[in-house]
Amino acid sequence: MRPGFGILDAGSGALCYTSAGHNPGLVVRSDGATEWLQASGMPLGLMPVGGYNTAEVTLAEGDTVVLYTDGITEANNPEDEEFGEQRLEAVCVANRHLTPRELAAALDRELEAFAEGVPYADDRTVVILQKVS
Repeated sequence: MRPGFGILDAGSGALCYTSAGHNPGLVVRSDGATEWLQASGMPLGLMPVGGYNTAEVTLAEGDTVVLYTDGITEANNPEDEEFGEQRLEAVCVANRHLTPRELAAALDRELEAFAEGVPYADDRTVVILQKVS
């Protein structure tokens, strides 16, 4: 897994982040709108010295941030299709009213149904944050 890094001000909802080569995070707004977090940078440890761009997004009450490894989006089904970012986004939007733990479980169920028993080729890790009052 290539690391990302973020600093969240829980009071204001400001999230400053960099991806360090990681997949783009997904913000699901409480109204169902989505935003992909696109900070860039080389994978951490690839070069002896490197610079990383940061970006910032502000979370409002009910907004959810989904961080994931490529084992989620690259999970295959028997037809060798990948789960992909579009399916990830659709699952997260449809289940945005759930708690992070419940959303993670819903995503796991969708992945299992999609894969139809095809073994996962990579780890599946997800971190979900949700701004509450």
